[in-house]
Amino acid sequence: MTTYADMYTRIGDEIQDSSLTAQVQRAIQDAIALYEPNRFYFNQTIASFSTVASQEYYGAADFADIPLLIEINSLIGTIGGSKFALQAEDFRQLDRVQNGLWLGPPRSFAYYNQQIRLFPIPDQAYPMTMAYHHRLTPLVGAADTNAWMVDGEMLIRQTAKAMLALDVLQEPAIAQGAQILADKALARLQMETRKRRSNIYLKTDVPVGSHADQLSISSTGGAPIMPPKGLVITDVTAAGGTVALTAAGWTYIHNSTAPLMLTPPAPFEGLEISLFDADGTAGSLPISWAGTIAGITNPVLLDVAFASVVLQYHAGNWVRLR
Repeated sequence: MTTYADMYTRIGDEIQDSSLTAQVQRAIQDAIALYEPNRFYFNQTIASFSTVASQEYYGAADFADIPLLIEINSLIGTIGGSKFALQAEDFRQLDRVQNGLWLGPPRSFAYYNQQIRLFPIPDQAYPMTMAYHHRLTPLVGAADTNAWMVDGEMLIRQTAKAMLALDVLQEPAIAQGAQILADKALARLQMETRKRRSNIYLKTDVPVGSHADQLSISSTGGAPIMPPKGLVITDVTAAGGTVALTAAGWTYIHNSTAPLMLTPPAPFEGLEISLFDADGTAGSLPISWAGTIAGITNPVLLDVAFASVVLQYHAGNWVRLR
């Protein structure tokens, strides 16, 4: 395994000057900083952390990689064994909707000031699984190493040598030769990264759906209108019986004493409704749909505690997206 010392020693050998250790180290750090925003197979990963009741922000103390995040690809929570995806939101939008009273299973997140902010504020511990692109642990000591010293060794070494040749040695010919090799190393890593990816083109029978920031909502006159970007959240409180839904977006259902039947709002193409069992009572008090989904009349939508479901109206029918 190549260490930090291995790399700067080798560069010293290649430029035939071992007296420039400090300058070589700076060039290595600059080369890493140059390529950190690039996604490679070795600087993306999946890891987990847990929420804390009444804690809105999560940083290094909660999970060491959070301050090193470059991009969050997905954040998945777990409630009672059921997984649900959190939606990325603009930090300012969470400021607009969070008044300190929204507590419950988190449904959205924002990344700001090297912290993850969750909305609603968690009311208990929820396992969170995150897929992300991140900065690797910085190199400080001579024996330190990371993937830049192994998988990205040639890219960083040649790029650092090119920088050193231009900035310190004033040798453009050395810089040109090193840059040619750096370009080849970059092309190799990009090709390997592409080959390691799964196929992003998946054939499904599910229509392309709208997202929470693109929902159409019927106006008083019946014509669809577009709300501003942001969260659309409605609370429905019931003691069983039949309840008519009136809004798109997320609907938090609080049901207390008997099974519940939900009546959909007036549908239009692309209307999307997300339902969540906010109190965890659906396991004993199932929540059904007054209509037809996939040929089933009045199907049960939620019969597991804290479960969720997403429905969309498409081509004259309600479709279950997840």
